[in-house]
Amino acid sequence: MSESTLETNEPRLAKLRAYYEQLGIADRKHTQRTFWDHVEGTYRLLESWRCARAVCEAGVFHSIYGTERFRSFELPLDRRPELQALIGEEAEELAYLNCFMERSTFDADIQRPEPPPRIRHRTAGVEIRIAPDRFDALCCVHLADWVESVGRWKGWNERRATYDRLAQCLGGWQELGVARRLGLEGS
Repeated sequence: MSESTLETNEPRLAKLRAYYEQLGIADRKHTQRTFWDHVEGTYRLLESWRCARAVCEAGVFHSIYGTERFRSFELPLDRRPELQALIGEEAEELAYLNCFMERSTFDADIQRPEPPPRIRHRTAGVEIRIAPDRFDALCCVHLADWVESVGRWKGWNERRATYDRLAQCLGGWQELGVARRLGLEGS
């Protein structure tokens, strides 16, 4: 997490929402809400964790290219420059990594005492090394996506060890301010 405090930037969020509307996906259903409601909620969680703007905006686009599980919309990769122009290269790279990381390898790696800063690309099958601070940012984005939606789809136990470990690495459920929301007081 960044030491910088990010104030809610409503005009910026409006611009990001306009992009979702242009793509025709803002109002699609996603975990009993609209897709925009979910990604805005992810942004606001990251913001509450005092993540840098790039991390928060990566949260808005955390599944824009599709993921192993979510494929109801996939922005074509030849449009990466367009997204980079909108949110910056750092945020777009985090979104890309979250979309293309192989979850099973990430889950195994995150359980290690010192998780290696790498992911395995789910379609290319290659290992991608990431700077430790970028890996931490990716962990924040990945965790915020789950926290924002898990209560609606009741996936409490799916990959739970991974999410518990991510929370531990990021300071714990209490520190993140979501223990009560998840029914984990004392965790």
